[in-house]
Amino acid sequence: MGRKTILSIQILVVALFVMLLVTFLFTSDFILSEPEDDTTVSTGEVSELEDGVYTGSAEGHNGPIELEVTIENNEISDIVILNHSETEDLSDPAFEEVSAAIIENNSTDVDVVSGVTVTSDAITEAVDNILNNQTQ
Repeated sequence: MGRKTILSIQILVVALFVMLLVTFLFTSDFILSEPEDDTTVSTGEVSELEDGVYTGSAEGHNGPIELEVTIENNEISDIVILNHSETEDLSDPAFEEVSAAIIENNSTDVDVVSGVTVTSDAITEAVDNILNNQTQ
């Protein structure tokens, strides 16, 4: 290889390295340490909730999803979808599978249903809102 070819390759490697470095430094998803703010992050777990029926909502794909969560003996025993604007046949698996997984795990730390991620996330967010706010 000639001197010019080697120099060109070295310049390309350095340019690529600089480009990657700049991308990592200015990308918000690249985090070297935990955030230092005092915001409360929900674990999605039931703790010290009184027995009762709680209502909550979160924004779904086509509008708000309102649901009702029943707490018995510090466990989520039932989730009922009260109102939604989601596409019926498309969203039904999310309503059934995500709700069942939340009840089974007594936590909102569950997998979403493929194809209806926004609806799945709205269900878990609504339950998290209930667990965090405890509005009856």
